[in-house]
Amino acid sequence: MKQFIVKCCKVGFLFYLLLWLIQIVIDTGLRQSEDDTYYNWNKLYNGGINADILFLGSSRTLKHYDPQIFDEKLNVYSYNLGSNGSAYDIQKIKRNAYLRNNSKPELIVLNVDIGSLSKSSEIYNKKQFLPYYSLKNYKDMSNIDASVFYEYLFPMSKYRENFDLISLSVKSLIGIEEKNLNTIKGFSGSNQKWNNSFENRLKELNGKKFDYSKFNYKERLSFFETEVLDINQSKIPLLLVWAPEYVGRQYLESDILDKTIRDVKNVANKYDGVEFIDFTKDSICYDTYYFYNSYHLNKIGATKFSNMVSDSINKYFKKVKKSD
Repeated sequence: MKQFIVKCCKVGFLFYLLLWLIQIVIDTGLRQSEDDTYYNWNKLYNGGINADILFLGSSRTLKHYDPQIFDEKLNVYSYNLGSNGSAYDIQKIKRNAYLRNNSKPELIVLNVDIGSLSKSSEIYNKKQFLPYYSLKNYKDMSNIDASVFYEYLFPMSKYRENFDLISLSVKSLIGIEEKNLNTIKGFSGSNQKWNNSFENRLKELNGKKFDYSKFNYKERLSFFETEVLDINQSKIPLLLVWAPEYVGRQYLESDILDKTIRDVKNVANKYDGVEFIDFTKDSICYDTYYFYNSYHLNKIGATKFSNMVSDSINKYFKKVKKSD
């Protein structure tokens, strides 16, 4: 009986090691992939970005800041690391990974909005993180998703519902993967015109505003300030930007919008090398021509906005240089 138990333990251990080996192979394939999900992540982890100006944030960063415009106007190399569904607790994971593997930027531009202040209830598009699980990001990820603990402990469990990624990894490893890239330097502009999602939302609300009664404002503002302080202590100048929102949406957010903007400004004023620019009162916010929904600019709006921020950065850089 004892020998049988020992044999079972040995077989189980060998199977455990085999699963680890298979997972390492799959991770390796995805880390070489040029699929849109992994291209920018791989470039980040391989130290292939090294931007002068780095844009961080949620989908409003992804859709609003066109690096090609900043490069041309400011004679710099910039890169957009915005991603869909990323509040500040998730953005932190990407920022830290960037700084561990790339040179420090001359400036970080961090987009600010109420959505980014919210606490993440899940890791949006979790598959983008799977090949990069490490002890360095374990704490931040497990704080958001408890299942991450088991995915770190049991090999291959993270791919249990992602068989498409296994196929993608194999194609990448044997060199038959088709390049699927929808971004330029991390930027994903939208050619859409104004859609009806805002009008539909108004009907759903039936005259009410957005409900923030379950939003722990004090806690989330404190977390935001911790992130600002973390960047500041890294000796990286930081520009906080509240990108345009359609004026109709601002009304729906009005219970906390003005207060949040004031508090963000107060946070910026606490630290040297941190500035805040608010575009919520700019004329662009009053014209649906520049938006495809109430929260996101289309490509026309992003071009206009990127030029505006470029002008602001030009002034900001001069200020930084004078204070050095």
